[in-house]
Amino acid sequence: MRIAIIGTGNVGSRLAEGWTVAGHDVRVGSRSPRGGDLTPQDAVAGADVVVVAVPGSAAVDALRPLAPLLGGVIVVDVSNAVEVRDGVVVLSHPGTSVAELLQRALPDAHIVKTLNLVNDGAMVPRASPRAAELTNFIAGDDAGAREVARRLLVDLGWADGALVDLPALDYARALEQGILLLTGARAEVSGLPLGLRLVTDAPD
Repeated sequence: MRIAIIGTGNVGSRLAEGWTVAGHDVRVGSRSPRGGDLTPQDAVAGADVVVVAVPGSAAVDALRPLAPLLGGVIVVDVSNAVEVRDGVVVLSHPGTSVAELLQRALPDAHIVKTLNLVNDGAMVPRASPRAAELTNFIAGDDAGAREVARRLLVDLGWADGALVDLPALDYARALEQGILLLTGARAEVSGLPLGLRLVTDAPD
């Protein structure tokens, strides 16, 4: 599968490495290309899946110019958008989500929200066994797009039992609110796996 990743930071780099090892054709686009870097336009050309790996505050502006290239394409949003107001970390888009804003900006694409409640150290469980203990959520309106996202997550080392399917994109609001729980902890465990674990008690 051809995957375009927009963003060259820690998140984009880890995902690119993980999917390349799994055998996918991965192209990374930079918002500020230098040397041999691909532009976002070059990266997404012919892509089956586009991954948004830029900060949530920049996601819509980064993807909107690509709208003519993304008709029918699955766009996986792994971002969060937070800011500090009066010393408190708050959501930049209360009442909606980055994923929903992307869907409005890219009406012909299939947006899926996932991986936003784990840090970059936990995104590829195959390379970090402790990350396999975490839970990951997949939210989106299109069942086919969610299934493609699920398969790509399995390729990174996520077990099926660790993946929770959420059959509507507006679940992204709750997922993005969840990052407020993890914001402080992220600074304390930089580079180590961090996320949430959903525990269920099966009846006897």
